[in-house]
Amino acid sequence: MAEVFLVVGPPGCGKTTFLANEIADKAGKYGPEEILVTSFTKAAAMEIASRGLPLPDRNVGTLHALCLHEYGEAKVIADTPKGLKLWNAVAPPGYQMSGGRSGEDPFDKNEMKEADRTFALYQRYRQRLIPRGYWAPHVLAMAQAWEDWKGQVHYPDFTDLLEFGLRELSFAPGMPSIMYVDEAQDLTPLQAALIRQWAEPMRYLVVVLDPDQCIYQWLGANPSLFFNPDMLVDHRRVLGQSYRVPQAAYLASQKWIKQLEDREDTPYKPTDVAGSLEYSPAYWEYPDPLLEHINNLPPGEDMMVLASCGYMLNPLISLLRSNGIPFHNPYTNNRGDWNPLRPPGKDEKTTVSRVLSYLRPADSDTWWTGKELSDWTDMLYADKLLVYGAKEKIKKLPDRGLAHSEVSPLFTDLGISLARSFDPAWMEVYVRPDRKNILHYVLGIYKNYGLEGITKRPRVIVGTNHSVKGGQADHVAIFPDLSDEGNLEYQVEPGNVARPFYVAMTRTRNSLIFCSPTSARSVSL
Repeated sequence: MAEVFLVVGPPGCGKTTFLANEIADKAGKYGPEEILVTSFTKAAAMEIASRGLPLPDRNVGTLHALCLHEYGEAKVIADTPKGLKLWNAVAPPGYQMSGGRSGEDPFDKNEMKEADRTFALYQRYRQRLIPRGYWAPHVLAMAQAWEDWKGQVHYPDFTDLLEFGLRELSFAPGMPSIMYVDEAQDLTPLQAALIRQWAEPMRYLVVVLDPDQCIYQWLGANPSLFFNPDMLVDHRRVLGQSYRVPQAAYLASQKWIKQLEDREDTPYKPTDVAGSLEYSPAYWEYPDPLLEHINNLPPGEDMMVLASCGYMLNPLISLLRSNGIPFHNPYTNNRGDWNPLRPPGKDEKTTVSRVLSYLRPADSDTWWTGKELSDWTDMLYADKLLVYGAKEKIKKLPDRGLAHSEVSPLFTDLGISLARSFDPAWMEVYVRPDRKNILHYVLGIYKNYGLEGITKRPRVIVGTNHSVKGGQADHVAIFPDLSDEGNLEYQVEPGNVARPFYVAMTRTRNSLIFCSPTSARSVSL
């Protein structure tokens, strides 16, 4: 068995920097091919990889990704949005799923169907290695239907990949001799078993975790799998200095997390910044008082607003949109409602990119290229702006700066007059209905902040407590409310709710703002 080293990394204590330095040192000593780096989340694995380490791409990834590489071709992963869409087309009545976003908001009643809950329990049983004889009957029934369908279409689900690894892969891919496991507090028994199996013939296993930041206990994660007072005494190290958490947030978060009795205390030092603890009359259904904080952010500083469930952010998002304030969630890029200004993907056009295409010649000696002209005219009604047949002609224009004589004949007199103003406000009158709301928001930002507002990184971050693990901001505001399910979970398994709030409280570099509760279904921060 590999010699095991345990590293405890409290919030902001330089865990990623420590890992990067350690990995670089061992890669230089033993060779990059001998190092394997894995983490619970893709984002955490890529954060380590982004530090310029000389590791092969195939040696860095989640356990799922590493197993998939060995599994072979899988046209579709069954429990992805694409796979679930195919499943829903043929699923027995009552078994259609929404996807539920259960990985982000496990107690979000507004985002999950009953089938989502049953499926989540099915995956939990598997992740916890619970024998089928102990499964609930309704879970067994859905499991049978799901597994029959997977067998017919040959689509594995994510847990299948781990089970394949445990069953078929006695050695880690590439047979490395040193393995680094990040975010180990969130490993499930299935994942931990795979880690131990791969580590058996290795030289070293380095496990990095923070038990207080375990936010996937509801899925089966168990920090004690690698962390308890009786193990690894000679190979245990605590990174004891936070470079993020200020003193006020440190004291509040420590008081909060100590309500849990089943934890081992791992104290660390906060920064020299005093920080502040504030209370706001804002609550999730009426977030308006937070506008004062947002509008008065000092230059260069940002603010994070968090809730326990995604639906509790909807009033805030509406408020930000109506006031033309840019926001995003860089840690959960797949949610468009949290990232309305996200850059377009390959061969994709967004409303922001179309507006930028329109504005580009305002600072140039040339007019639009053919592609730019096509981009922004495509989202508008052509009747009063373009001459008959102009849109088809525009598609055939060369992708270079066009001359006035090439552009103006395509427009009506009104159209060319508006286009030459390089003020996009007129577009709202002529935009197609499917782009109207987002264009209104984009133009509101442009009016308030100019071009930087739609091109620079937003200074407001919105998300759930789960979604911002690993993130940080100068100021953090937290809504304390719980859904009915979250409140029930808090009474039965308080750690499943308390730890995500601890994560939320320790994201701040300066001020921590506790918002007001709306009912007794809330935590007393």
